[in-house]
Amino acid sequence: MSSVEQIEAAIAEIEKEEQSPLPTPPVGTPVVFYPGARIESGAEVAAIVTQVQGPGKLTLAVFRPMGMVQGQKQCLHASHPLHEKLDKAVSRNNGAWDYPQGIRPAKLHYQVHLDELAKRKRSAEAHLEDLKAIKSREESSKAGTKTKQGSAA
Repeated sequence: MSSVEQIEAAIAEIEKEEQSPLPTPPVGTPVVFYPGARIESGAEVAAIVTQVQGPGKLTLAVFRPMGMVQGQKQCLHASHPLHEKLDKAVSRNNGAWDYPQGIRPAKLHYQVHLDELAKRKRSAEAHLEDLKAIKSREESSKAGTKTKQGSAA
């Protein structure tokens, strides 16, 4: 696969991600934490967002029943693709988070991921245009060389 094809594939992947962005609530938002990313287990506990690390990736203050507050870094949203494989160490170690039952994320909560995707897409498109320009110049140069060689003969 050529570099151009790789970039075109990356742009297509970004466009696919834009259809289902990860929510990212602001600091101070109450969420539900699932230890080991076991969403169906009934082991969820209350948590509050203490830091946004990236789209759908949070640091949480987790409130375990009858226990001390515990920090949980690099916790991915329950819909993150990494959780699809149950044997993933990231899921086991960092758990998953979601909104409390009955609470839907605000549209603004998707903006962090959409902004990051737009930035990546612009960068990939610019890189693609640069590669196409270089390829065009190389082809023009080769055509010019062949013309000169034909004239000399």
